[in-house]
Amino acid sequence: MDRATKVFLLIITIIIIIFAGLSIRRNKVYATDVTFWIDVTEKSPFRARCWNNLGTSLYMEGNETLAFEAYKRAYELNPDDPEVNNNMGYYCFENNDILGAERHLRKACEIDNQNTNTMSNLAVIIALKGDSHESMELFLKAIKTAAYNNDTFSLKFHVDSFNMVVNELIQPHSLAEEYRNKILEIIKDKGVKHDSQ
Repeated sequence: MDRATKVFLLIITIIIIIFAGLSIRRNKVYATDVTFWIDVTEKSPFRARCWNNLGTSLYMEGNETLAFEAYKRAYELNPDDPEVNNNMGYYCFENNDILGAERHLRKACEIDNQNTNTMSNLAVIIALKGDSHESMELFLKAIKTAAYNNDTFSLKFHVDSFNMVVNELIQPHSLAEEYRNKILEIIKDKGVKHDSQ
């Protein structure tokens, strides 16, 4: 083998080793959602969305304490992000901070008045506080918006949430029946079952 071929083979071997090392590192980073988002937040520490997604990944893995820390960091970076406020609201709710949940969810609804998940989450909080009428109005808006957008998955979720709240929290029942009828009218052609029990 001549000298040029040996140099060429040496260069190719070095390139292969470098790419193998990079692939091994990438596979470690992409091993889980959490490791991926940790890597992203290390590379982009001032992006709220990265921290919010890390919080969601941590929450999904059951690490609520670290999830909340990531959500708080996302909120510090961008207190006007509706998704961050929605997640902060949900976290507050999970930790029995109803007022904190309401504050964050209201802010998320003000920023993005088309996010049906935030509307539905806020409707639950408002029902827990005892304001049946506002809760029903929020559910109605979430269901109308999901129906308008032909979002059958969200529509079913919101109808199920409505039924759970109505069956457990809403008084008087005449108010619940009034809103059930409105919802039935909205969903009648959408293929979503409405459990009126």
